Amino acid sequence: MRSLVSDQFKVANYTKTFALKTALTTVLTKLPKVLTGEIQRYGCAADTWAPPQPFYILLEDLCVYTPRFRNREFPITVSTTYGDQDLHDYEISIFHKPTNQTLFTQKVRKREQLSLKLSLLEAFDLSEMVLYVSNTNPIARGDIATIELTDEMFTAPYGGVIKNNMFYFVRKLEQPIFQRIRGDEFGCPLVNRTEAQQKSCLITQHQYNEIPDYFYKNMEQVAQLNPMQPASLSEILRQQEEERLRIRAQILQDAISGQGWGPGGL
Repeated sequence: MRSLVSDQFKVANYTKTFALKTALTTVLTKLPKVLTGEIQRYGCAADTWAPPQPFYILLEDLCVYTPRFRNREFPITVSTTYGDQDLHDYEISIFHKPTNQTLFTQKVRKREQLSLKLSLLEAFDLSEMVLYVSNTNPIARGDIATIELTDEMFTAPYGGVIKNNMFYFVRKLEQPIFQRIRGDEFGCPLVNRTEAQQKSCLITQHQYNEIPDYFYKNMEQVAQLNPMQPASLSEILRQQEEERLRIRAQILQDAISGQGWGPGGL
């Protein structure tokens, strides 16, 4: 049970617990509002990261908001569904296992970001804390993610996205990918233009100092969490690396044995 313990513990830890609550409740940030069409509305309300073909569109920054990735912070954004879920907050809390105490609770809603700062958690052992993400919608109330805190969460490339009652670990792309279709939507058609020409058109026509992030794909999905199972980013990354190495070894083995090479491998 995530309940409070004795007053003795609360008095002994009052200073650092209060500092944690005070700082974390001040970092909520409103994210920009954008217009939406029916296909986009469908994708934003779907249970998947992106709508299936032929309705695929890049939802990032349309309703799935890119976290502001910063070193020693773990940012979490809440997506827009354009449905009933938008009327209800999500609750994020940090639970201290040895003392059975909830150290922090904060509600966030659509188009908002909450950043957990490592500097405010260093008084505690990360391995002894759990991050809970819960839905306050009476119809679907309950935890949607149970996350073991690890150091990997607080390196710059990683963050979290809540989309339609599901939690995703995401990673910042080292090289953002320019989305030419978005330039087309803003009066700079991609037809008969190179990518550089389209960017130049956007800068000139809209007087940008630089192309806004909206025109780029800035992140990728790392994993969708199972609400019924505790998760650890470090464990997910370890399993993914093992799978990558396994596939690489299999490809090498197939090459050595002649599979996949020439007519005999078809």
